[in-house]
Amino acid sequence: MKQIITVFLMLVSLLSRSQQIELEYSKTTDPFQWAVTQIDCQSDKTLITVQVKNVAFDTRFISFVRGEFAYSNQYPEGIKATSNSYPVHSVSLRPNEDISFILTFPTNQLIMSENFSLKIGSYFMLDNITIPALSLADVNRRMKTWEQYYDAYKTVVPTYSDLEEVKKAIQLDVERWQTKGEFESTLAWQTRVNEKTRQQYISELTTKFSIQHEQELNMMKREQVDLAEDYEVYKENLLNGYYQYKIAQAIKAIKNSNFELRPYDADNETFLIHSDACGDILLPVPIVEAPSFKQNWTNISRNIKPEFVPNGEVVTLSRLVFANNGNKYIYDSHTVANYAITDVNYNFAPVEIAEINFDSIEIEEASALLDTVQSSVVGIKNTSSVLVQTNIIPSRNHISASNKSNVDTSIPHNSQIQNSTTFAIIIANEKYNSVSDVPYAENDGKILAKYLMNAIGLPKEHVKIYLNATFGNVAGALKHINNLSLAFGDKLNIIFYYAGHGVPNEQTKQCMLLPIDGDATIPETCYNVDKLYATLGKLNANSVLVIMDACFSGSLRGDGMLFASRSVKIKSNQAEPKGNMVILSASQGDETAFPFEKEQHGMFTYFLLKYLQENNGDVTLGKMSEYLIEQVKRQSVVSNGKLQTPMVQYSPEVENNWRLWKLVQ
Repeated sequence: MKQIITVFLMLVSLLSRSQQIELEYSKTTDPFQWAVTQIDCQSDKTLITVQVKNVAFDTRFISFVRGEFAYSNQYPEGIKATSNSYPVHSVSLRPNEDISFILTFPTNQLIMSENFSLKIGSYFMLDNITIPALSLADVNRRMKTWEQYYDAYKTVVPTYSDLEEVKKAIQLDVERWQTKGEFESTLAWQTRVNEKTRQQYISELTTKFSIQHEQELNMMKREQVDLAEDYEVYKENLLNGYYQYKIAQAIKAIKNSNFELRPYDADNETFLIHSDACGDILLPVPIVEAPSFKQNWTNISRNIKPEFVPNGEVVTLSRLVFANNGNKYIYDSHTVANYAITDVNYNFAPVEIAEINFDSIEIEEASALLDTVQSSVVGIKNTSSVLVQTNIIPSRNHISASNKSNVDTSIPHNSQIQNSTTFAIIIANEKYNSVSDVPYAENDGKILAKYLMNAIGLPKEHVKIYLNATFGNVAGALKHINNLSLAFGDKLNIIFYYAGHGVPNEQTKQCMLLPIDGDATIPETCYNVDKLYATLGKLNANSVLVIMDACFSGSLRGDGMLFASRSVKIKSNQAEPKGNMVILSASQGDETAFPFEKEQHGMFTYFLLKYLQENNGDVTLGKMSEYLIEQVKRQSVVSNGKLQTPMVQYSPEVENNWRLWKLVQ
C-alpha cells in the first residue's frame, strides 16, 4: 500500500458560524485513490468531503457498506457519522473516473484541530489526516483585498472606461448615421445629412452618451458603497470564524483539563477549584447548597461550560458556568470571593478519673478481657488534636498569641557586618495629610531596614529610613544619594525602596510618587518617577536596585480610589530604568498593590521579607523576582479575588548579569 499525505491549509470561506478548510490528502489502496478535499466546521455539525478515484487501467466496482466512523486520540472508540451522501451502494468507475460524497459528524465531538482517521465501511481506512493549527496570519494572508473583492463581486461596469472610448463610439455612430443608404435618394440624403443636421446629431449623441455614462457611474458608485459594506461584513465574518476556531480549540483544552475541588471555606461560603487550564478559581456557593455541590462534583466537573472572548490573536476565558440541580454558579472577572483554611486546635485539659478502690474488684485474666475492652482503650491524657489541611496555597485562619507577622519576629541574624559600598534609602509613607493612609507602610520600611542590617549585614549607617516623607524629605534623600555618588564613584551600589501612594499624572500619564504633603492634582507637589530614575541613572553607580511597593493607577492600597471624584483606574506610562538599574515593582498596568491584612504588610513587601527570611538574606535578584511574581499573584487571587502581578524591569546595560546580583555587591 502506497500512502502519500500532503497537507496544504487554505482558508476558503469563513462564515459567522461556518469555517471551511480545503485539504489535499491522498491515500492509495489499489485500485482506488482516496482523498479528503474539504472540511466544513459549522456550529452543530462538521461536513467532510471525500473523493474516491479508480487508478486502475480497467473498470472497477466499489461497494459502500453503511457505517462510517472517525477516530482520534480523544475518541479511540470512534465517532459514528450521522449521515452520508453516497449516490448508490455500488458504483462502477471507469479508469481515472472519480466520485465525491460528504460525511456528516457532530461538531461537539470532532474538533477541527485534531489529527484523525476515517473508516469507510468495513474495508477502507484513511488515517493520519492532519489539520494544522490556523493562525491569524493565515486569515490575513488569504483574505481578499478590497480590489480583489470588488473585482470578484461587481456587477455594474461602465460601457466605456474613459473619454477616448466615448469619442470613438460617437465617431462610429456619426459615421454610420451620415452614410448614404442604398435606398436613399441623393436629395433625401442631402436633406438629412448636412453641416447643420450633422452638428445637431453630434450634440444629441453626446448628450445621450453623457447621460448614459453618468447613470452607469452613479450605479457603480452605489454598488461600490454596498460592496464596501459587504466587504466589512466579509472581513468580520473571517475574523469571527477564526475566533470560533480558536474557541473550539480552547473549549477542547478546558474539557480535557482536570478540575480539582478543594475543601470548602464555610466562613466565606467559597469553594477553591484548581485546574491546570484555569489555575485557581474561587467560586462562591451558598453554604446550604455546598454539600450537594460537593456530592455531585464528578458530574458537575464533566459539564463545565466555558465562555471565551477574542483577545488579539488568541481567545481569553471570560467565564465558567458550573451547574448543579438547576442552580448555576458563575465564575468571571466580576467574581469577588475570599477563601481561607481554618486550623482548629483542640487543647482540652486531661480527663480526670476518680480514684477506684481495687480491693473489692475481682481481677480476671488479661486474655479473657481482651475482646471486651478494645473499644474503650483510648489514650486521652495530655492529647491535643489539630486538623491541618495540606497542599493548600490560600491563607490560613488560626489563633496566635501575637498579632505580629512571623517575618517581623524571626529575622535571621548575620553576625558578620559587610564592609560594602552598598547603601539603602528607604521611604515609607503611611500617614498622609489630605488623602487616605497607606496601611502598614511604616512597618514595611522598618522591618526591611532590620533585614538589611541583621540578615544581610549592612552597617547601620548605610541604611537611611524616611518615615512619612514630605516633598522636601524626598528631595533630601536624592541629594544624600548624590553625595554618596561623589564619594564612592563607580563603586557605589544603591538600594532605593519606596512604600506609599503612587499616582498618575492625568495629563501625561507619567508615574509620580506622592509625598505626605503632596497633592496628586498638582503634579509640581509630587515627585516624577521618570525624574527619579533619570537622577539615579546619572550616578554612574555600579548598581541601582529600585523596589516599589506602590501602584500608579490612582487606587488605594486595597479597595477604592485615592480620590472620591475618580471612579476609573488610569493605566499610567511605565517609566524606564536608566544606567545600571533594575526595578522591582509591586504591580503593573492598572492593577492595585494590595495589603496583606493578616501579616500587616504590603503583600509585595511581605513576600520580599519572607524570601529574605527563608534564605537567610543570601539571595539573587533572578530567583527572588521569580518567587515574588509567583507568590504575590497566587496570594492576591486567593485573598482579594484579583490579580496583582509584580514586574521586573532592567536597563540594557545590565541585561546579561542582573539575575546574578545580590543585595550587597
